[in-house]
Amino acid sequence: YNLLKVRDDAFPVGWYADVAVHTNDVFAVVGQVHGNYETVDVPDVETLRSEVHVHGFMGGVRVHHPMTARIVLFGQILVGGIRVSVARICTDCTQTDPSLQLGGGVNLMATHIGARIGVDYGRVFFPDAGANTMRFAAGVVYAFGRR
Repeated sequence: YNLLKVRDDAFPVGWYADVAVHTNDVFAVVGQVHGNYETVDVPDVETLRSEVHVHGFMGGVRVHHPMTARIVLFGQILVGGIRVSVARICTDCTQTDPSLQLGGGVNLMATHIGARIGVDYGRVFFPDAGANTMRFAAGVVYAFGRR
């Protein structure tokens, strides 16, 4: 599950996935994608609602710290892009802008399968003015290999 807040707008329906490859006992290289969706009222048009889709594609570094064999804290910094598309207003209302994301969380492991809870702060660098984002994520973790 993925909840995204951009400025004053919340996108409560979403998903995310990431893959991390450990380079040693502390660091991992991370690739992440996510999507969030919301239907909003179009200003000045009472009967028109528009679908807004926000997709992110990012990569970076994760630092992890096992508290116990089953509790692993992590922090990460990711850079990439955020693609926003708006349907029903115009035919080409899609924009992709650079973004930065700082976050962390905890993995609660039971063998190779566990649960993840994470929170991220993001900055999207729109051409006219940037926007701060907050993201809450919860989901399932599957660990391949020894770590």
